[in-house]
Amino acid sequence: MQMVRQIESTYQHASLLEKAYSHALGWAVKVKLALNGLATGCLSADWFELATKSEYSPSTRW
Repeated sequence: MQMVRQIESTYQHASLLEKAYSHALGWAVKVKLALNGLATGCLSADWFELATKSEYSPSTRW
C-alpha cells in the first residue's frame, strides 16, 4: 500500500509540474510576441487579442 501512495504522490507532483511548465511556456510565448510586436511597431488591439487567444495561452491550455 505504501508503494501505491508513493506512486500517486509522484503522479500528483508530475501533474503540478506539467501545469507550471505549461503556464510558464504560455507566458514566455506572450512575452516573445510582445517584444516582436514592439520591435516591428505592430502592437495593436488585434495583436493583443491574438496573443491572448493563442494555443499557448495558459487560460486555454488547462
